[in-house]
Amino acid sequence: MEVVVKSLARLFAEAIPDIRSRAGQNLLQLCKSSVMPDFFCKPDLLRVFNRSSTSTVSWLSGASTFPIVMDLLSIPGLQRSMMFGLISSLGSLTQSTVRESNTALRKYYRDVLSKDVTAVKSFAISLRDTLQNAIKEERLLLPALNTLMQVFAAGIFCGNLDEQEPQLLIDLLDTVQHVRRSQGALKVTALVEM
Repeated sequence: MEVVVKSLARLFAEAIPDIRSRAGQNLLQLCKSSVMPDFFCKPDLLRVFNRSSTSTVSWLSGASTFPIVMDLLSIPGLQRSMMFGLISSLGSLTQSTVRESNTALRKYYRDVLSKDVTAVKSFAISLRDTLQNAIKEERLLLPALNTLMQVFAAGIFCGNLDEQEPQLLIDLLDTVQHVRRSQGALKVTALVEM
């Protein structure tokens, strides 16, 4: 059951509205089902969904769903699973998806990450690990670099990690260096845009 929940959480953070909508609705149904046995992080999921008044959520709207996605990032067991989906959204080629996911990320930073250094560190570690895996997949390379650019532009790590955990920032920037050393034309083009 844990694999199903993590997969749905990843899809719920994806850039494609139909996929995001179905995954979010299915996660909600799993949580509220009386016939489903308890599963890992079910109470945390219910808390997030109940706080979001899901009866009024427009599941196809990124403006409605990305704030919920960002709240789910606070659930420790889901953060790494959701990062791949979040990277595809933040680095999407669709401007509305980028704008809505970036707005939700900045709000998440303001409301959660700016107040908790441990949450920032966890977010940075998940992002680093996901980016290192994403650069191995051609389809995620450009979104991964765009995501990294947006995270740094939002100032998410300023004042939190630069003094306390500088190695994490170095690791994130090393991801860009890895791309620079590659021979792929797409990778080099993506790097130039950064």
